[in-house]
Parts: sequence; C-alpha cells; structure tokens
Amino acid sequence: MKANIIDKTEGLLNNPKRAIAIVIILIVVVVIYFVFRTKIKTWIEEIKNSMDANRALEEEVSATGEKMSFSESQYRNYAQRLYNAMNGIGSNNDAIYSVFNEMRNTADVLKLVSVFGTRDGQQLSEWLYSEWFLSITKINKILTDKGIAYQF
Repeated sequence: MKANIIDKTEGLLNNPKRAIAIVIILIVVVVIYFVFRTKIKTWIEEIKNSMDANRALEEEVSATGEKMSFSESQYRNYAQRLYNAMNGIGSNNDAIYSVFNEMRNTADVLKLVSVFGTRDGQQLSEWLYSEWFLSITKINKILTDKGIAYQF
C-alpha cells in the first residue's frame, strides 16, 4: 500500500504539468469555497426558515381547520408589496398596514410569512422590527381585532 502511494506521488512529481494542474484545481476549489461560504450559509438558513414557516402553517391548518383565503400568487403579491414598502429609505406604513388588513385568519398570516421568506438576509418579522416609524403594536392590533392569534 505504501509503495503504491509513493509510486503515484513520484508519478506526479515526474509529470510537472499534471502536478501544476492539480495544484491549480485545489486553489480554485479553496477560493470558490471561501468566496461562496457566506452565500451557502445564507441559502441553508433560508431553506431552514422556509421549512419552519411551512411547518407552522401546516400545524395551524390541521389544528384549527382554517383555510388560506388567497391564491399563491396573491400571497406573493402581498409579500412583494411589503418588501417594496419597507425596502430603501423610509417606509410606506400605510401600504404595510393595508396588507395586514387584508389578512383574514392565522393561516393567511403564516402563509404570508412563509411566502415572504428571507429577503436580503431578514425574515418578515425582522423587516418589520427594523422599520423605525412602523408600529408593531398597530399591526398586532389589526391582527387581534380580526381574531388572528399570530403576533409579531
């Protein structure tokens, strides 16, 4: 076994082009790893968060029998409206409140959270809490007044 490894190593040293190619490939792999390391971690976190939101939605639907009130495309539309209202300088609080006024039950809010997912590294609740002049209390009151148990 040792002789076989030594023979292969000597074979690499006897063929410098092959040795250089292997070293270059190793360097490229290491560079790719370090460049995309944070992106890979972000993707994994996004998948995990999405799975958690979907699991909460499934549990809510099975426990209460609530049905989602809107189509998938409508939830995507609501999520995009929230993102547009909060992204950039300032926020459009009226647009944010209007989306939550549309929600009819807890399943709707959970589906909205799930569809919103992670954007720019933050989930919906993190986006909401990062808005300086947005009233989380007002959002939670809107939800509570509709009999929605979910709170931010």
